[in-house]
Amino acid sequence: MSRVATLGLFIVATLAVLAIGVFVIGSKEYLFSSTYRLKTEFANVAGLAAGADVQIGGVHSGTVHSIKLPHKPGDKVIVVMDLDKATHEIIKQDSVPSI
Repeated sequence: MSRVATLGLFIVATLAVLAIGVFVIGSKEYLFSSTYRLKTEFANVAGLAAGADVQIGGVHSGTVHSIKLPHKPGDKVIVVMDLDKATHEIIKQDSVPSI
């Protein structure tokens, strides 16, 4: 293989790795800040989707990580959220979530 072909292959491989890295890092909203995961139950989550903003007191404080459907009729829908660590002291056991 010629030197020019080797250099071209190296450049293409480097750009591919860079592009993959950008997409992986770009999908992580809270990559460089500390978060914690919180699960809560709702009877109805109409209009809610994974990636939606979570607001606490009207301030963006996290995102919806996933929505787990109930296994049996009558069970509630579980919503898993990634929240900013600063909200950990604000949210208590008796806090009431709403959509």
